[in-house]
Amino acid sequence: RKKYLKKAILKLPSVREHSTIIVPSKEPTETNTSVEVYLQIAKDNLEDRVMIDLLAHMMDDPIFDQIRTKDQFGYDVHCSERWTYGIMGIIFRVVSNVKSAAQIVERIDKFLLDFRKENLETMTDDKFLEHLVAVSTQ
Repeated sequence: RKKYLKKAILKLPSVREHSTIIVPSKEPTETNTSVEVYLQIAKDNLEDRVMIDLLAHMMDDPIFDQIRTKDQFGYDVHCSERWTYGIMGIIFRVVSNVKSAAQIVERIDKFLLDFRKENLETMTDDKFLEHLVAVSTQ
């Protein structure tokens, strides 16, 4: 008899719109809203893992600076890589007691579009190498 349940992960369908799962708090007086945007990338492989680590490294400080410090959307703001039973992805998480889940998702989407336009598309080779070296020494 097995002691633990079998672990499984679902392949999410490719869609243009968000799939939303809302889980109400068990505590009726809870004032915080927590949003996690998860982008499932691929099965574990070295090339994609390095790119996800690099993107998470490049975006973590800017997302905190923009959404937490400048916009004051929440008190816990970050992005990081996620590895779940052999499937890789990247997450963006915001916990707020002043904004709704819809407002947070909209702001994360805007951040991603702005980051691509203002950082990734204009990044010099030297700046890219700086980030690559920083990730390799973590």
